[in-house]
Amino acid sequence: MPIAAVYLRKKILATFDETTPTSQLIHLDLPMDQRGAYPLQRLKIISHYPFGLVSAWSYMQLTQTVFVYPQQRKPVQQENHQHNKNSMNDGDQKNMHGSDEFDGLTPHQIGMNMKRVSWKHYAKTQQLMVKEFVNYSAQSVFFDFNQLQGSTESRLQQLSYLISQAYLQGTTYGLQLESISFEVSEGKEHCKNCLEALSRFSKIAKD
Repeated sequence: MPIAAVYLRKKILATFDETTPTSQLIHLDLPMDQRGAYPLQRLKIISHYPFGLVSAWSYMQLTQTVFVYPQQRKPVQQENHQHNKNSMNDGDQKNMHGSDEFDGLTPHQIGMNMKRVSWKHYAKTQQLMVKEFVNYSAQSVFFDFNQLQGSTESRLQQLSYLISQAYLQGTTYGLQLESISFEVSEGKEHCKNCLEALSRFSKIAKD
């Protein structure tokens, strides 16, 4: 059975046995270890028959770009570089970094947790009312490059961590990266766009 290999700039990225299926998924170990955006260059696919008596090759010109995201670094104090998007422009910043805050009473419905019943209100009115709370920790947050401490690379690494964690936790978030701004959103595509922006970032800052 012939053996095939994929080359990039004379370096082998992967080898595999040729198979009969018309398509095959191959993992390429690209030689890129620095943060950045790398346009893929021409790949060479070569097939060697046993003992090297016959070889055949072809070139593949790709148009995709490979993004190497910044390494993730957990910030020392997360509160210093994120803020509640809904409270940015008003003076009421209630419990931005807390969890729940009392928001009012609502009539009890079947299935509601009895632990949330306001028994003081029931003693006065004989009406079952349930305490409602606002979960401020679940509100959207905004990550700002300029509010972080450290070198440019350190800040990008912290943002990489924060964005990845927000995505995994299902938190809606936005990003301010110097003149580049991403509105508050969520989902895989939003995470991908933000991380790619970190990869492309080229500001040279004084450490």
